Parts: sequence; structure tokens; C-alpha cells
Amino acid sequence: MRMNKIFWNFIFYLLLAAPAIYSAEPAKTGISSSRERAESIGFWPAKTGISSSRERAESIGFWPAAKRGLFVSVIQDPPTLSSREEISKLIEFSKKARVDTLFVQIYRANKAWFPSQVGGPEPYQACLKSVGEDPFALLIREAHTAGIQVHAWLNLLSLSANTDAPLLKKYGTVILTRKPGGEKKTLEDYRIDNQYFLEPGDSRVRAELSTLLEEILLRYPALDGLQLDYIRYPDSHPFYGYTGMNIARFRHDKGSRQSLSENNPAWKNWRRGQVTEMVELLAEKARAVRPAIQVSTTGCAPYSRAYHEAFQDWASWLDR
Repeated sequence: MRMNKIFWNFIFYLLLAAPAIYSAEPAKTGISSSRERAESIGFWPAKTGISSSRERAESIGFWPAAKRGLFVSVIQDPPTLSSREEISKLIEFSKKARVDTLFVQIYRANKAWFPSQVGGPEPYQACLKSVGEDPFALLIREAHTAGIQVHAWLNLLSLSANTDAPLLKKYGTVILTRKPGGEKKTLEDYRIDNQYFLEPGDSRVRAELSTLLEEILLRYPALDGLQLDYIRYPDSHPFYGYTGMNIARFRHDKGSRQSLSENNPAWKNWRRGQVTEMVELLAEKARAVRPAIQVSTTGCAPYSRAYHEAFQDWASWLDR
């Protein structure tokens, strides 16, 4: 199914505009240029085969020069959603910096900063107690009063180092992606770069994350958009995706004689397709609940790394 072009334009907006990360410390809040921010995360489209970010954007009829976005992470002290004062500081800073879109992290490491049956509720409960009302709803209301959009920033497939993640307790390690070879005896055996990664091809993972989006959209009818992060495979060697469910599905789709080898293009393309399918599924789920909701995602950079290592074909998403 082909998706709304606005969706992919907005994805590219994120890649080009490269919003700054918000910090409560004034000395650390300077918003650098798009190029400086892009270089800081290892991304500048001129190095990816695209002549320039502006030329690429213009080629699809989109150049968001006037847009200013700000990512607001839960990893700061104190967290923005922990008090009315911090929420007010964020809004005031955003107005002074002429920010028109806030990407506020409310889901990370299978922990939720909103009422959820999918994510652990402890962060939300703590913030609710300190603020006296739903802090994210308050932030949305205050931002809209200031003419600022709010998008929920969600780290979806990474559990970080959360060994107590509710999804792990519900399903066990079977939902985690894995590399080939070697018996997995403990949870620690699934650790990848100090985090645990959910398998994008797993139907249980897809169902849980679809429910997560529905929870958010029903809870916050004034929310402007969803920003989907960490929808990919781990982007380091060795390659991942060698779960029992994946192997069975791949051989059912492509034939039992297909080899599970990194030299087999069919196996690589199949896993790449799992990432794209998951993005499509989540976007369709979001629009089934709220047809006008803006949906965006982040892509690894440069594109060659995304395509060959993380199996994230975000360039093709721009044309869907």
C-alpha cells in the first residue's frame, strides 16, 4: 500500500532540518546550523550521492527552510516533564529560539511518560505526582497557546539496557533480534552495544507497538504528530535478524532451499523489507486512529550505512 506523500516529505524534513537537542542548561541550548547539527550526527547528504540536501528537497518539491524543530529528551536533569517550571522553561526557550515544532520524548527503553499498558508506567506516575496533572497534556496545551506544534518522540525497537522491560517479562528473549550462531543462554547474550533490540519482523513486537501508538493518539487528541525513532536493525557487524520466527517466515516466503547467508541478496532484502513493512504498518495504524496525524521517522546516516547495515531503506520511503 502506498502511503501519503506528506509522510515521507516530513521524514526528509527531519533529516534535513536536523533539529537541536534541548537541554535545560542555557549554556548548552545553542542551536547550530542544519549542517553543523547534521555533521554532529554523522549526516550530511552531500556525502551520500545526493548532490546537496537542498537540491534533493527541491527535487521532491519540498524545502522547509523556515522550519525549526527541537528534540526534547527524557535524559536530562531535571526532565522537562517533571515539573510545571521545566515545561514553562521549555516553552519560553522555544519562543525565543523561534522553534515551531517540539519533538518530545515520551517513550524510551520500554518506559512510558504517559498512561500505557505497553510501556512501564513508573516515569508517568512520578511526573503525574509532581506536576499534579498529565504533564504531556499540559505541555501540549502550553505549546499550542504559544503557536508551537508538539510531536511525540518514541524510541521503539531499542529497550536500551532495561532488563526489567515489561515486554521482556511478557514474552521473554524470543522477541529480541539476534546474530547467527552461538547458543543464547542468558539475557546478557542478547546485549548489543549496551542495549537490547526488539526484532522488527516479529509479529508480537509489531502488535505491541501498534497498541502503543493507539494509546498515545487516543489519550492526546490535540497531539500534532508522532516521531518514530529506532525502527531498524542494529547497524554494526555481525548482522542480525536470525530469529526463529524470521527464519520460518523467510523460508515460507522464499523457499526452503534459500540460504541464511549474508551473501544471499534475498535474505538481506527480506530483512530490509521487514523494517519497511513495520514503518508502513505503524503509519497506517496511526492514520486509522487519527487520519490527519503527522507521522515521521528518523533514518540512519549516511544512506549507505542505513541500507547495508541497519537494513533501513529510507531513500525508497521518500517515493512511497
